[in-house]
Formats: sequence, C-alpha cells, structure tokens
Amino acid sequence: MPSHALILLCRTSAIAEKLMGVYGGLLSDANFPYRFQIQVNPPDAVIQKLTASNHCLFFLEVPKDNDPEAVMQISSAIQEYRPKGHQLVLITDQTVDYLDLAIRFNVGNVLFTDSLEASTVGALTQRLLSNDFFGFGPFFPNRYERFEQHTLLTGIINRAGLVERHFASFMESLAAQHRSLFQSQMSELLTNALAYGVLGITEEQRDHTEVHLPAIVEIPPGREVRVTIVQDDEKYGISVKDPGGSLTLLRILQKLRRHTAPPGSLPIGIDDLTGRGLFIVSRQTRLVINILRGRQTEVILLSYFNEQRNRYKSLIINEKYPSPLDMAN
Repeated sequence: MPSHALILLCRTSAIAEKLMGVYGGLLSDANFPYRFQIQVNPPDAVIQKLTASNHCLFFLEVPKDNDPEAVMQISSAIQEYRPKGHQLVLITDQTVDYLDLAIRFNVGNVLFTDSLEASTVGALTQRLLSNDFFGFGPFFPNRYERFEQHTLLTGIINRAGLVERHFASFMESLAAQHRSLFQSQMSELLTNALAYGVLGITEEQRDHTEVHLPAIVEIPPGREVRVTIVQDDEKYGISVKDPGGSLTLLRILQKLRRHTAPPGSLPIGIDDLTGRGLFIVSRQTRLVINILRGRQTEVILLSYFNEQRNRYKSLIINEKYPSPLDMAN
C-alpha cells in the first residue's frame, strides 16, 4: 500500500484541533484503511519532502474575510500540488457561498466547519485516496442491510415508464411520501446519463438548441448505463454510471450557480434549457459526483429518511484524469 500524509494548512487553531480529533478517532478504528502522519502548518521544506515521497491529502482553510495572504497560499498549493496527483479539500465557514468558492478555486471538495464529523471526513478521505474511485463504499460502511439492486440498461430502451419497469420493487418498499421523490430523482439521473453518456449530446447542443431525447433510445455495447440502488436503516442511495465522462467540474458548478437565486430575486438561469433538474436534486439530497474524464461519470444520490440530514450544504464533486493505473482497471 502506498504511503500517505495528511497536511493541514489551517488559519485557526480550532479547525486544526477539530480535524486532529476527527482523525484521531478514525486512526484508532481498525476498519479505517489508512495510516498516515499528520502535519499542521508545516514549513515549505517539510511539505516538499512529504509530497515527494507520499500521496498527500491537503486540508486548506479559507477564511471568511478572504485574507489575500491566505487566498494566495491556497491558490499556490492548488496550482503546485494538484497536477502532481495530490488531493485537496477546502474548509470554510458555513456562511460562505459554496458555489462561489468552488468556482473561484475550481475545487469541488468543500467542507463546512459544521460538517467536520467522522462519517463525512472519513468517507471523503477514502474516496480521495483510494484507487476505487467509484461506488457507495465510503458512505455505507455497514453495507446495505435493507436493499440492494444492480441494473444494466442496454439495447433498445423505451423511456416511457422506465423507472416503474425497472425499480418497482424498490418503490414498493418505500414509505408513500418517498416514492414520488425517488421517481423524480431517478428520472433526472437517467435523463442526464442517456443524454451525455449514450447519445453524446454536447454541452453546446443542450445549451443553445431545443434538443429532445427520443422516446426510444438504443444503447450499444460498451455504452451501457449501470444503475445501483441500496438502502440501510437511515437512507437510500442511487448510483448512475454512464461511459461518457464528458461532464466537467466547472460545467456542474456553473450550472448550479446559474440556477441558485439570490435572496429576493430570480436565478439568472431561469430560462436555461439545462441544469435545473440537477439543481433541484442537489437541494433535496446529498449529492456526490465522480468524474473520470473521458471514461466514466457517476452521480451518487444519498436520500436520508430524516429530512434534517438532507439539508447538507457540501456538494462533493471529484474529478480526475485517468492515470496509467486507471487505464489498467
């Protein structure tokens, strides 16, 4: 197993202490798969040594006041270490606008100070450091006690009644108030997968023309859409994978920004032809998007039965280019 290092570049001691406490608990858990040294605000020489011999995970605290020195440090770290394969997570106060921050730094992994808990940090750590880039694993540590279904969509597909035909048994297992929500969520995810991953509709076509998906779609071999549904006692999860990998981090962030309305006004993207469905889904649930450029896109939706847990500000987006290891798998 490759060696790893955790580098905390924190502006406030409270954030550093919180992260140290979270990782202290994770590292004491025999089921947590990583063991690494932790450095808090190390000098540049130490960072250079660590990044030369380890796979590093950086946590970068972004201050609310946009202190120029802090912003410069974060920008420099992103420019220097991300191209070398190191992973970066931004931490900021929950009052900061997530989309503005993510677009400014072109980083999808943003955690708010009120979400620095073991389950969230542990799941994100495993996703960013593992070669297993896709799947539910980090979000369902105790597996799926209630339900598990794998569906492969290929060949001639009739979009009418698609959700009901393939997922009726799962819908019947849900309480009545969750069924229509699941149906709309699945419809949105499948529409995007078919448009981008199977039919190859470009971003420009969807933005500037009235492109309608046909009622009958033929999915050829090698372009299959893979759907997984799982459920435990607290939530259900949907994973939809398509083979396109054409959806980018910046595209997602910009679309979500255009559909986010400032207080007392309408969103600037109210007349846009695309993006509204993904925005609605992102406000209903926790959303995780994994993009392996040119290879595969996975959208994971986690819907908690306790509505309070669905009000979760951090949208997790992971985007990377294939490495030789990715190409071999």
